[in-house]
Amino acid sequence: MEHLLKSRGNRFNDGVFRGLSGVYVGDDGVNVTFLKLVYEHTSGETIEVMHGVEIGNVEEFEFSYPEEYVTSLEWTCGVHLTLRRLIFRTSNGRTSRAFGNDQGVFPEIPVLVESNRDEAPAVVGFRGRYDHHGIIELKAYFGPPPPKKLREIGGLGGEEWDDGKHEHVKTIHIGRGASGLTMLQVDYKDGTTLVQGDRHGMVTLSKDTFEIPYETDHLVTVEVYRNKVGREDECISALRFKTRNGLVSEMYGVASGEMHSLTGHKAACCF
Repeated sequence: MEHLLKSRGNRFNDGVFRGLSGVYVGDDGVNVTFLKLVYEHTSGETIEVMHGVEIGNVEEFEFSYPEEYVTSLEWTCGVHLTLRRLIFRTSNGRTSRAFGNDQGVFPEIPVLVESNRDEAPAVVGFRGRYDHHGIIELKAYFGPPPPKKLREIGGLGGEEWDDGKHEHVKTIHIGRGASGLTMLQVDYKDGTTLVQGDRHGMVTLSKDTFEIPYETDHLVTVEVYRNKVGREDECISALRFKTRNGLVSEMYGVASGEMHSLTGHKAACCF
């Protein structure tokens, strides 16, 4: 079957993105004829691509990106080697309706597309084939889950800041003072570009640096200690960083007060 599919239609390859944020499927009740896919680029830009023939009914499969993301798809190839039925599944365990022919396909040739790596469970791009009848074949690229902002930890004073989303955290610079941490500045790597984040606060006593081998490892946990430390409002008294491969920083500051752990699949920004 794979040889026959490869000999038909036009090939498309969307490539790899930060995430898949939207899916629209068109069908004529018999075949899946059209796909509109909405991706989030690493720059934060939204990119829409379309494949197939826009005929019949076009319907969105709604999911709450980035908290929810597509993890797998199942499609059925009919006797005429067209994509007859298509189903998506998400990280929240939800399943889309059966796009295309929902009355059953005979003979049925099912194809399951899912990741075989725990660290890359999310669909981040598609490739496949289509012709003047619609979609013929559909495959996927998989990557890490999309980044999402975790809750803030600390006091209510001061000015809010946000470095935005980036691909990798490369270097963390920490400034210390008598009453806690006084400065944080992060260097990021987006593709081949080094992005130096803004310096937040100022160095008063000393400065430390935590380097992350971002090409083979990444930050997954930040331990945050907060305390008043002689102040009326709370501040961050200490930080400690941990990576996926077990690299642990020293304790920056004085570990006093409440400890909170910010943990995710991959930390790719600071705020």
